[in-house]
Amino acid sequence: MEVLSELYKNITVKKAVYFIKANRVMDFDVISLIKMVEDEYSSLLIEAINEIKLVVSKTNLDEVVEYVYLNSMYHYHLYKEGIADINVVLLSLMTNFFNYKDIWEIPLEEIPLDGKDKYKLTNITNNNSLNYEGVFFLNKFYYYNPIFIDKVTGKDLSVLLDQLNLLSKKGNSISLRLDETLSVRKEKYKEKVIVHSELYQGEIINLDKIEFPFYRGKNETLCVYNPNTMKKIQFKISHRKDSEKWIEIEEILGLVDGMKNRSVVTKYLHSIFNEEGNNFTHIDGSLNFYDRDNYRVRQSQNINAHSDLHEKLWLIEGSITIKEWGKLILGFFRDDELIFDAFEGNLVEEVFEDILL
Repeated sequence: MEVLSELYKNITVKKAVYFIKANRVMDFDVISLIKMVEDEYSSLLIEAINEIKLVVSKTNLDEVVEYVYLNSMYHYHLYKEGIADINVVLLSLMTNFFNYKDIWEIPLEEIPLDGKDKYKLTNITNNNSLNYEGVFFLNKFYYYNPIFIDKVTGKDLSVLLDQLNLLSKKGNSISLRLDETLSVRKEKYKEKVIVHSELYQGEIINLDKIEFPFYRGKNETLCVYNPNTMKKIQFKISHRKDSEKWIEIEEILGLVDGMKNRSVVTKYLHSIFNEEGNNFTHIDGSLNFYDRDNYRVRQSQNINAHSDLHEKLWLIEGSITIKEWGKLILGFFRDDELIFDAFEGNLVEEVFEDILL
């Protein structure tokens, strides 16, 4: 479509997409992008939205909406339901067209003045604080280049950062490639994720003392995420209106565009907790079936009851210990690292004893 081609040539838009990539916001996570724009997290995002508005204003809006409809039902539904305006939708779709070579060939990268040596590196010794998303340097936070994130993630990144911090404390000189395009003011920075499989929503569940919302009708959510496979495991911890205490768990797979089948199948586990006995009285495992277009919407939401089809596979009722509950979760979902990062407490070693040996 001509309007998309014109937008993709726009340097401001490309820089904004580059920034979005560095923030690990994928095309299906429009909600996070909306929040970033609303918070004016980076002036680049606002400038890009203004550029998109200008182009769209000169174009037939129906044609633009039709393009979105034909290319992504997920984005189309968000627009039609009034969740995202057309400008944010188009900016999100642009992340699929990003070419990493543009960083250096256009270039999109902007090296700080103190990084103008032959290697384009900035000496950050004694003036930095590294974390898994980037580095605090002077009065700014610099996100890592998205290629660096793609190639060095999870435990590898954790080990690398630990070593860099250790070597820095020993008096070694540390230099990094910083990019002004990927920077925000220090006070603007908002931490999002935790390394390994990354916790990016909610509090870790303490198996020694599982806590539920105090008030009836309330719930809390937890999500752990693997940036390599794009897989999430979501937890929903509820104090039901009838006073029952529920924990629901569902796996959310990565991108579905390459899947041949129209339906997406996820595993879902439902459990009821008895606080007096400190045990579970009911645990069942099921499959949720989603039409591929509905699944795109589901990817950006927390656990809900809106699958197209729900089929129960097994059910246990009686008295099940927390350790036994944990082992059932581990066996049903078979994603050791994601499950491991959702829990804390002394019982964790007992739940994972066969794996940790």
